[in-house]
Amino acid sequence: MSVLRIDWEWRLLDFLHVGTGLSRAGYAAGAVRLNSQGNAVLEGGGVKGAIRGAAERLCRELCRDIPAEKESDSMPQHPMLRRVFSPDGGRGRGSGPFFRFPDAFGSEGHLVTLSSTAINVETGSARQGTLRTVEAWFGGSLRGRVELHCPDLEAFEAAHPADLDMLTAAILATDAVGGKKSSGMGAVECVSLSLSQFAPAAERVSEARMQRLKDRLQEEAAHALLQA
Repeated sequence: MSVLRIDWEWRLLDFLHVGTGLSRAGYAAGAVRLNSQGNAVLEGGGVKGAIRGAAERLCRELCRDIPAEKESDSMPQHPMLRRVFSPDGGRGRGSGPFFRFPDAFGSEGHLVTLSSTAINVETGSARQGTLRTVEAWFGGSLRGRVELHCPDLEAFEAAHPADLDMLTAAILATDAVGGKKSSGMGAVECVSLSLSQFAPAAERVSEARMQRLKDRLQEEAAHALLQA
């Protein structure tokens, strides 16, 4: 099995909350997950979710015919999105190439604690019992990667020439990760990205490649509608 790697670095523009679901007694209700080196860890599921969100926004901008996800099924509805983001690559378990999203790790940052409380609008003071303190990671960056595991990388690229373009563009377009994004936390920007094989990242997001991606999305969406 051959492996293609896409490595990138997301610079953190705001506080990052990647909670463990646990608390540190007397310190913070929402503890940040750390590795053995004391750096923040964004679990692979969080990495995949953030990139998938960016990919779906990108694909819907380029192709209006992508159906919405069903409430009872979170499986991506477009064949290209299924190949990249479904657990089995959309081909049935054990029957073909698949993408793996490992954990991403923070660097050059540090832990901080953030406290917040609700305000009593009548008195202008803190509402009793609403003080919340959580940990967050501040500064530095997150480094991550995606791996394409495939028996024949050349054949995959030939059969699905726009898949890696879409994934590369989605990593570049990811603008927030982690928890509490609705509160403004987790803002990121991609500052570096590289592929271990084939066309370099800069070429993959060229105007010509994005037009090819748009054409491919529309072609596969139309084919999927005919098969439905």
